[in-house]
Amino acid sequence: MTVLHGARSVGKTSLVRRLKEQGVLATAVSLTDPDVLHLAKQDTSGWLRALPQPFAIDEAQLLPDLPLALKNYLNETGDDVQAILTGSAQIGRSSLGGSDPLAGRTTTLTLQPLTEPEVHSSAQTAWSVADMMFQSPPQIGHRANDAFWWHKAVLYGGLPRTRLRKPSRATLRDQLSATIEAILSDHVLPDERFDADNARRILDYILRHPAGELKVQVIGREVGLDPRTVDRYIDVLERRFLVTELHNLRPPAKKTPRTMAKDQEWMCDGSRPGSGG
Repeated sequence: MTVLHGARSVGKTSLVRRLKEQGVLATAVSLTDPDVLHLAKQDTSGWLRALPQPFAIDEAQLLPDLPLALKNYLNETGDDVQAILTGSAQIGRSSLGGSDPLAGRTTTLTLQPLTEPEVHSSAQTAWSVADMMFQSPPQIGHRANDAFWWHKAVLYGGLPRTRLRKPSRATLRDQLSATIEAILSDHVLPDERFDADNARRILDYILRHPAGELKVQVIGREVGLDPRTVDRYIDVLERRFLVTELHNLRPPAKKTPRTMAKDQEWMCDGSRPGSGG
């Protein structure tokens, strides 16, 4: 059994659809369909057993009882269940007192946004943005302009839908704001309760300070929240793949991670009017 996590619009549903078209999957269902979700809630165990294998369940985090039902299914079959679960938030930590019922029973993968080499797939040799930054000679006195390839990379990020459509900046900000509001809603993780306004204030701070050191006391002072509350809400944002933590290579603060948006396009929303940027 495989669990595939990833940010909203990163391509999980498209991947499942392609696997179904290629005959790799016998069936693929999405819990974003109200009828499917209603049926699954009525008798989760019976619904699971009725799915022909191998199957895929898209947005599996919308059904809090699913991980425990799958654990029981695996126990009965000796782990002989062929399935893919996808989630725009981490799956399985709400059951059994916060532990994951599927721990040790699944292969967990994260679908990341597109990298620049993947976007420019016609390149004949492998390359990376980091190598280009450190190995290319600096251009002294050169003024950057919108025609540079990296301008689109920074503005549109690596989420396929945004990168391919390239909306205007105003449209991009509106889309990102609406998407973030949806991700912070109760519908993404129905069993988890929190104050969306507090989460948004902390997210806005992180978006305005990309790769800033994670100091909950400083963030709490800036947004007017207790440091323990800040720490909890950062975990909420990470579970929804809005932010990520990076290793801090600067001594003596190596034990203090840095935080930034899961994809750079989110930072466009952090600079919108009213966000404090």
